[in-house]
This record gives sequence, C-alpha cells and structure tokens, in this order.
Amino acid sequence: MAIIKLLAIILSLAALLPAVASADSKGLWAVGCGLVGSGQYDAIRAPGQPGNSHLHDFFGYRDFTSAISAPQLKDSFADPSSNSCLLKADSSAYWVPALYQQGIKVDPTAAWAYYRRPADAKQVKPYPLGMQIIAGNASASKPQYSVVRWYCDWDSTFDGPPQSPPDCGGIQPVDQPDGSSLQDQLRLEITFPDCWNGQRVLGSVRYDRGGVCPARYKLRLPQLKLNVLYPVQYPGKNLSLASGSILTAHADFVNGWQPAKQQALISGCLTANVSCGRVRDRTQQQAWKLSPPIAAEQIRSLLQAGI
Repeated sequence: MAIIKLLAIILSLAALLPAVASADSKGLWAVGCGLVGSGQYDAIRAPGQPGNSHLHDFFGYRDFTSAISAPQLKDSFADPSSNSCLLKADSSAYWVPALYQQGIKVDPTAAWAYYRRPADAKQVKPYPLGMQIIAGNASASKPQYSVVRWYCDWDSTFDGPPQSPPDCGGIQPVDQPDGSSLQDQLRLEITFPDCWNGQRVLGSVRYDRGGVCPARYKLRLPQLKLNVLYPVQYPGKNLSLASGSILTAHADFVNGWQPAKQQALISGCLTANVSCGRVRDRTQQQAWKLSPPIAAEQIRSLLQAGI
C-alpha cells in the first residue's frame, strides 16, 4: 500500500514538470563562440544602463554594452571581426550570469549554441533579426527542470539535477585518437523556448510540452540549447552565480544571424532532419579573441574591490 502511495506522489509531481521533447529528431547545427568580455550589462533587461545588472559573460556579438538593435546587427555583417563565432554569419549575442567557485570568478572557455529541430515540428520559422529571448529564471528558488542542465564535458551522461552540478574538472587530460587531449570541464546547458506567436516583442515565445505548443504560440522556431564551458576545479563544489545560487541559471539571446545563412541552415539541417554538426568557416585563433577591456568596467571593479 505504501508503494502505491509513493508511486501516486511521483506521478503527480511529474505532471507538474515541463514535458521533455522526444529525441527522434536528427536535425541540428551548432556554432562555437568565444568569450568577448564580462561586465555588469544587460542589453535586454537594462539596455543603456551599465552597472544596473549582475555580472554577465558575453559571447558572439562584441558591442554588448548598450541596447542591441536590428540595424546594428545588419551593419555588423560587413565586418566579421564584430563577432567571436566560428561561423562569420552568426553575429548573435549570447550571455549568461558569471559563475563563481569558492567566491572566485571562473572565466568560461567558450559557448556552443546548438540549434535543433523541435520535436514534431513540420515547419521551422527563422528568428527575426534582433529578436530577444530569455531562457530560465534569474530569481528561481526551485530547480528549473528541462530548462537548466549541468554536466561534464568529457562524459555527457555524467550529469546532475539543476540544483546540484556534478563533480567535473581537474582530471588529467585524456588523449584522443587524433593526438589531441580532452580536458574535463563543467557545462551549463540552457534550453530556450521554441513556440512563437509571430510577434517580435519580448515574451512572445513559450516552451512546448511533448512537442505540442500552447494555443496562440503555434509557430515553431529553432530550439536553441546554449552550452557554456567552465574549467572548474575538481571536485566542482561551492559554485554560485552572479545572479544568486546555482538555481538561478539563465541565459539571454539576441538573434544576429544573417537571414540567408540562417534560412539555409534551417532548410539543410532542420527541415531535412539532418545533423549538420558543428559548422564553421574560420579557426578558434581567428575568432575567439577577447574584446579590448572596457574602461568603465575596470573602474567599477576597482571601486568594488575597495581600491
């Protein structure tokens, strides 16, 4: 009788969680973007208000210190150095709250943006240029199941629930068949919503449930899964975020894909249900370069340190 009651409780709790999309879709592409800088900026929540935000790490589009507009992004297409992504056509801005271990900031090594075909989607619409999307809750006090995931880079099956990242980092590099070595890192994966109502304002997207979108949100966008890599020290304990506890993981995205290239990837990878893997047209040495230090951010850091 006790077992039956326990099963009933488990089933009732499961009904409250967002449904996990089926894994039968092969359609995806991925692009890697280097860290361009860190600072107390938020182009979505506090545009043009430096310092009115917790510390973020930024990837991709380099001009993240103010509002990011579609005309700015369109102009950036003429200058590939305006972004840090391995595919020049991606001038999107990606950012996450800074990660700390034992109170010391851990600088991420890179971010990988995976764009997947939503489960059961018959047609996938491109993101409009300049579209803004936030995934996760910076004020969360409970685990964000199906939105936040932490796992070890060397073994994606070694993961933990949103409130408890697994012990990663600090192991000896593992030699690979191609002669390279794989250093273990901690990954934060944030899943973005993929159901859209066709509007271009913040909040015009929702998560699907089992491949079914809510009413009035029936248009499907590529499902973005942003993975950020951190070289934490083993055993990976005493972690926190600039937004608060580890429960507050979240990510922001402003679409800066060149429209023609985005449509080509949607057609060739998502619509065709083909895994295009990691796409690139330049090397890490060419793309993954830090932007020049921000003077205002340097001064703010000194003031906060009491210097």
